[in-house]
Amino acid sequence: MAYLYPHLLSPFTVNGHTFKNRILCGPLGYNQVNLSAAMSQDNIDYFGALARGGTARVTTGDCMVSDDAGYGGGGGRPKFYASPMEVLSSIKTYVNTIHRYNCLAFVQLGHNGAGFLGPMEVEKAVTAEEVAAQIAPRLAAMTVDELHGIIDDFVRCVKNLRMGGVDGILIHGGHAAKLQDQLRSRLMNRRTDEYGGCLENRCRFTLELLRAVREAAGPDMLIEYRFSAQEYVPGGITIDETIEFLKLLEAEHTVDIFHVSGGMHIAPGSNAYTISPATFPPATFREDCRAIREAGIRTPLALINSLADPDVAEDIIASGIADFVVMSRQINLADPYYPRKLRENKPWLIDGCLRCHGCYDVDGPCSVNPYASYKTYESTYELPEAKHKRRVCVVGGGIAGLKAAFTAAERGHRVVLFEKEHSLGGQLRFADTDTYKTDIRRYKNNMIRRCEEHPNIELRLGVTATPELLRQELPCALIVAVGARPRIPDIPGVHGENVLSIMDSYLHPERLGKRVILLGSGLTACEVGLHLHRTGHEIAIIGRRDTICYHENFRMMPTAVFSPIPTFLQWFDEYGFDVRNGAEAVEITGEGVRIRDRKTGREQLVPGDTVVLAAGMQARSDDAMAYNDIGADSFWIVGDAIRPHKIRDAVSTAFWAAMEV
Repeated sequence: MAYLYPHLLSPFTVNGHTFKNRILCGPLGYNQVNLSAAMSQDNIDYFGALARGGTARVTTGDCMVSDDAGYGGGGGRPKFYASPMEVLSSIKTYVNTIHRYNCLAFVQLGHNGAGFLGPMEVEKAVTAEEVAAQIAPRLAAMTVDELHGIIDDFVRCVKNLRMGGVDGILIHGGHAAKLQDQLRSRLMNRRTDEYGGCLENRCRFTLELLRAVREAAGPDMLIEYRFSAQEYVPGGITIDETIEFLKLLEAEHTVDIFHVSGGMHIAPGSNAYTISPATFPPATFREDCRAIREAGIRTPLALINSLADPDVAEDIIASGIADFVVMSRQINLADPYYPRKLRENKPWLIDGCLRCHGCYDVDGPCSVNPYASYKTYESTYELPEAKHKRRVCVVGGGIAGLKAAFTAAERGHRVVLFEKEHSLGGQLRFADTDTYKTDIRRYKNNMIRRCEEHPNIELRLGVTATPELLRQELPCALIVAVGARPRIPDIPGVHGENVLSIMDSYLHPERLGKRVILLGSGLTACEVGLHLHRTGHEIAIIGRRDTICYHENFRMMPTAVFSPIPTFLQWFDEYGFDVRNGAEAVEITGEGVRIRDRKTGREQLVPGDTVVLAAGMQARSDDAMAYNDIGADSFWIVGDAIRPHKIRDAVSTAFWAAMEV
């Protein structure tokens, strides 16, 4: 069989170990808290599920090398620095589980150095410079004996892991959250001894560490090393410095694979590069990786971040920019079976990561994989077959309706999906023309193709499913996914010819004038503004809150905060957006929007040609309840018809409803 992605699925041998393809599962924490030093069976099963999906190698999440290396020595993570009696059995079980699937078993090791700041300190430290001002004195105060002791801690872990039979170690040294890049960065390292000053001195600790790790690992165990190619902040690590650093490392032959990453976890604006959102381009560090390759580095390169699109990943390998692609959110959360589905030449079955940062929020599961917030290791490629096959009707062809229909059909039910429009996708049709949301477009199109090609699904497009019609269909189960309607603010002029909904701004761009006012300042408004700017419009954003994206603050850990606000504000300032916070709209006129400052009461006109309403959505719950009495044995309302929120809520409610039929 000829593969659609032959380069991505080709084997690659490094130091006697053969990777069956070029897709590496990246480190992304643990499924359950480890209650002891050893790795719990729940987590072993979790990593086993990732290996079962077809990736070439699995690695654990970050494991600290000592009690004082960060995360309280582990924070529910395995403690591989404990005695062999405590950890060896679980290491061997982990390795044997991963090997069952012809997959290599790795463990990631790290030390947070001087960068483990408390939550209150992070609240105060917003910019990279402010964070560095706190880290630098701590870094300078570390004695040479302490640094050598940290190397000994790494060695102790590596020896235990070698005895346990792991294939390799991933040493994390990047993102300014690890000691190695803290010392390598001019921004943070202000030491005056042999570990500070010139680049060679700032790299000294990493060179010493990797020499010791290689000696402990032996010649056959693989060593991967992750670093930030750039930190994207003034005074931070640059790509030129990184290339010189890699030349020093390569000359010593201690590392088998370099991991090209970037950014800083501990500064929100830079952290947006490290864990790129959907507004960033795919393969965020592609050009950094290219520069490293073109500089003559011959050690195999693994590219990190935003590589869920198989076409992009294939091009990375085919062009020789990198030898591997590393997928963390995609394989750990969105779809562990990504490699297997590519091997079967069925990329449309992949649930692609949307880079929505829902996995860093506390409100719900992965947007495309409802299992991910529960027990991923229990999820399988094939859904459990329904005991009794039934006739299921789904009303609505948006993402919730598509997910419900496909899930029910996969379980063996006969499904009829009604959609009043002549096309599927619902609100996500905006992604067809959005200049940023390629991830959503790919996911939506994949879901549509699944439903179009599924033998158990009958699509009835351009058909309004009235309660009377559904009574004639006599379904045993009815799933209603009629979505939501735009919320229309009660202000004069809101129904004017120059006023559009968000969807209208995508479907009818010819109605947009040169200067567009977004009425609303949430995440949706800001992202629409970025898209419209890219298509040639001047943008103003008006919001009642004191800041944009009021509800969109995601917290990862005490040392790392992701929020879109710093990045958006930087872009808005660069692009000349007119942002009016703390303002309420008084009237929409042909000249723009008259606003009132909520603190001072002062009124003024914000000029604009077109007003796009971004004031949220209103659930069509009354419309959904009209289907309640058609006589179906089971009745479900899913998606925005319950409460307008995010894709993950639509997907999750639809999935679990279909699993109950």
